[in-house]
Amino acid sequence: MTSSRLHLQPVRVDHAKEMGSVLAASSLYEFTGGTAPSLEHLQERYVKQTVGASPDGTEMWLNWIIRVQPADAAAGFVQATVLRVSNKLRATVAWVVAPEFQSCGIATEATRLMMTALSDLGVREVRALIIDGHVASESVARHVGLVRTEDVVEGEQIWSNRGHGAHTHHLHSSPSLT
Repeated sequence: MTSSRLHLQPVRVDHAKEMGSVLAASSLYEFTGGTAPSLEHLQERYVKQTVGASPDGTEMWLNWIIRVQPADAAAGFVQATVLRVSNKLRATVAWVVAPEFQSCGIATEATRLMMTALSDLGVREVRALIIDGHVASESVARHVGLVRTEDVVEGEQIWSNRGHGAHTHHLHSSPSLT
Protein backbone atom coordinates (compact mmCIF):
# COMPACT_ATOMS: atom_id res chain seq x y z
CA MET A 1 0.00 0.00 0.00
CA THR A 2 1.48 3.30 -1.05
CA SER A 3 0.72 6.98 -1.35
CA SER A 4 2.88 9.71 -2.84
CA ARG A 5 5.07 9.81 0.27
CA LEU A 6 4.37 6.63 2.26
CA HIS A 7 4.63 2.90 1.84
CA LEU A 8 3.06 0.45 4.31
CA GLN A 9 5.13 -2.72 4.51
CA PRO A 10 3.83 -5.84 6.27
CA VAL A 11 5.85 -6.34 9.46
CA ARG A 12 8.54 -9.03 9.44
CA VAL A 13 10.66 -10.39 12.28
CA ASP A 14 13.78 -8.87 10.73
CA HIS A 15 12.25 -5.38 11.21
CA ALA A 16 12.81 -5.64 14.98
CA LYS A 17 16.26 -4.03 15.04
CA GLU A 18 15.23 -1.11 12.85
CA MET A 19 11.98 -0.59 14.75
CA GLY A 20 13.83 -0.68 18.08
CA SER A 21 15.38 2.65 17.10
CA VAL A 22 12.07 4.03 15.84
CA LEU A 23 10.29 3.10 19.09
CA ALA A 24 13.09 4.21 21.44
CA ALA A 25 11.82 7.70 22.32
CA SER A 26 10.41 7.89 25.85
CA SER A 27 7.82 10.45 24.68
CA LEU A 28 6.00 7.64 22.81
CA TYR A 29 5.04 6.12 26.18
CA GLU A 30 3.84 9.31 27.89
CA PHE A 31 0.16 8.35 27.62
CA THR A 32 0.33 4.57 27.47
CA GLY A 33 3.00 3.99 30.09
CA GLY A 34 5.83 1.54 29.84
CA THR A 35 9.16 1.91 28.16
CA ALA A 36 10.71 1.23 24.78
CA PRO A 37 10.70 -2.48 23.92
CA SER A 38 13.97 -4.40 23.87
CA LEU A 39 15.19 -6.04 20.68
CA GLU A 40 14.22 -9.44 22.10
CA HIS A 41 10.73 -8.25 22.99
CA LEU A 42 10.19 -6.81 19.51
CA GLN A 43 11.41 -10.01 17.89
CA GLU A 44 8.98 -12.05 20.02
CA ARG A 45 6.14 -9.62 19.23
CA TYR A 46 6.84 -9.76 15.50
CA VAL A 47 7.04 -13.56 15.52
CA LYS A 48 3.49 -13.59 16.94
CA GLN A 49 2.19 -10.81 14.69
CA THR A 50 3.50 -12.34 11.48
CA VAL A 51 1.34 -15.41 12.11
CA GLY A 52 -1.55 -13.09 11.16
CA ALA A 53 -4.17 -14.52 13.52
CA SER A 54 -4.85 -15.29 17.16
CA PRO A 55 -4.18 -18.90 18.24
CA ASP A 56 -7.92 -19.64 18.30
CA GLY A 57 -8.44 -18.05 14.88
CA THR A 58 -11.05 -15.53 16.06
CA GLU A 59 -8.87 -12.47 15.37
CA MET A 60 -6.96 -11.44 12.27
CA TRP A 61 -3.78 -9.44 13.02
CA LEU A 62 -2.61 -6.94 10.43
CA ASN A 63 0.58 -4.98 11.12
CA TRP A 64 2.52 -2.64 8.84
CA ILE A 65 5.70 -0.61 9.13
CA ILE A 66 5.21 2.99 7.93
CA ARG A 67 7.98 3.92 5.48
CA VAL A 68 8.53 7.48 4.30
CA GLN A 69 9.63 7.92 0.68
CA PRO A 70 11.98 8.44 -1.04
CA ALA A 71 14.47 7.31 1.63
CA ASP A 72 12.27 4.35 2.71
CA ALA A 73 12.87 5.38 6.33
CA ALA A 74 10.82 3.59 9.00
CA ALA A 75 8.63 6.14 10.75
CA GLY A 76 6.40 3.96 12.92
CA PHE A 77 3.62 1.42 12.45
CA VAL A 78 -0.09 0.97 11.99
CA GLN A 79 -2.00 -2.11 13.04
CA ALA A 80 -5.48 -3.58 13.02
CA THR A 81 -7.11 -6.41 14.92
CA VAL A 82 -10.09 -7.65 12.94
CA LEU A 83 -12.83 -9.82 14.37
CA ARG A 84 -16.33 -10.86 13.42
CA VAL A 85 -19.02 -9.23 15.57
CA SER A 86 -22.70 -9.95 14.83
CA ASN A 87 -21.72 -11.42 11.46
CA LYS A 88 -19.83 -8.23 10.46
CA LEU A 89 -16.12 -7.47 10.46
CA ARG A 90 -14.89 -4.90 12.99
CA ALA A 91 -11.34 -3.61 13.24
CA THR A 92 -9.65 -1.99 16.19
CA VAL A 93 -6.82 0.13 14.85
CA ALA A 94 -3.77 1.83 16.30
CA TRP A 95 -0.86 3.92 15.08
CA VAL A 96 2.52 4.96 16.46
CA VAL A 97 4.82 7.45 14.75
CA ALA A 98 8.33 8.36 15.92
CA PRO A 99 8.68 11.93 17.26
CA GLU A 100 10.80 13.13 14.33
CA PHE A 101 7.95 12.23 11.95
CA GLN A 102 5.09 13.67 14.03
CA SER A 103 3.01 16.77 13.26
CA CYS A 104 3.24 16.40 9.48
CA GLY A 105 0.26 14.15 8.76
CA ILE A 106 2.14 10.83 8.56
CA ALA A 107 -0.09 9.06 11.12
CA THR A 108 -3.24 10.31 9.38
CA GLU A 109 -2.02 9.33 5.93
CA ALA A 110 -0.83 5.89 7.06
CA THR A 111 -4.09 5.25 8.93
CA ARG A 112 -6.10 6.20 5.84
CA LEU A 113 -4.07 3.74 3.76
CA MET A 114 -4.71 1.04 6.35
CA MET A 115 -8.43 1.84 6.48
CA THR A 116 -8.67 1.52 2.70
CA ALA A 117 -7.07 -1.93 2.94
CA LEU A 118 -9.52 -2.85 5.70
CA SER A 119 -12.45 -1.69 3.59
CA ASP A 120 -11.17 -3.85 0.72
CA LEU A 121 -11.28 -6.81 3.15
CA GLY A 122 -14.93 -6.09 3.96
CA VAL A 123 -14.42 -4.28 7.27
CA ARG A 124 -17.17 -1.70 7.77
CA GLU A 125 -16.73 -0.80 11.42
CA VAL A 126 -13.46 0.71 12.60
CA ARG A 127 -12.61 1.88 16.06
CA ALA A 128 -9.60 3.12 17.98
CA LEU A 129 -9.04 3.15 21.73
CA ILE A 130 -7.48 6.45 22.79
CA ILE A 131 -6.53 7.68 26.24
CA ASP A 132 -8.57 10.78 27.04
CA GLY A 133 -6.51 13.89 26.45
CA HIS A 134 -4.10 12.38 23.92
CA VAL A 135 -4.65 15.31 21.57
CA ALA A 136 -2.46 14.03 18.72
CA SER A 137 -4.22 10.65 18.54
CA GLU A 138 -7.62 12.30 18.88
CA SER A 139 -6.71 14.53 15.92
CA VAL A 140 -5.70 11.54 13.79
CA ALA A 141 -8.95 9.78 14.70
CA ARG A 142 -11.02 12.83 13.69
CA HIS A 143 -9.12 13.24 10.41
CA VAL A 144 -9.79 9.63 9.37
CA GLY A 145 -13.51 9.88 10.14
CA LEU A 146 -13.71 8.42 13.63
CA VAL A 147 -15.96 10.04 16.23
CA ARG A 148 -15.52 9.93 19.99
CA THR A 149 -18.14 7.76 21.66
CA GLU A 150 -19.18 7.65 25.28
CA ASP A 151 -17.83 4.12 25.63
CA VAL A 152 -14.65 3.42 27.60
CA VAL A 153 -12.62 0.19 27.60
CA GLU A 154 -9.93 -0.24 30.26
CA GLY A 155 -9.58 3.52 30.66
CA GLU A 156 -9.44 4.27 26.93
CA GLN A 157 -12.11 6.17 25.02
CA ILE A 158 -13.56 4.40 21.99
CA TRP A 159 -13.52 6.40 18.78
CA SER A 160 -15.57 4.82 16.00
CA ASN A 161 -16.91 5.37 12.51
CA ARG A 162 -20.15 4.05 14.06
CA GLY A 163 -20.11 6.38 17.07
CA HIS A 164 -23.22 7.15 19.10
CA GLY A 165 -25.24 9.66 17.15
CA ALA A 166 -22.51 9.87 14.52
CA HIS A 167 -23.08 9.50 10.83
CA THR A 168 -21.62 6.44 9.21
CA HIS A 169 -18.30 7.34 7.61
CA HIS A 170 -17.01 5.52 4.57
CA LEU A 171 -13.59 3.96 4.91
CA HIS A 172 -12.16 5.10 1.61
CA SER A 173 -9.18 7.44 1.54
CA SER A 174 -9.77 11.12 1.33
CA PRO A 175 -7.55 13.20 -0.95
CA SER A 176 -6.90 15.84 1.70
CA LEU A 177 -4.15 15.09 4.18
CA THR A 178 -3.39 16.79 7.44
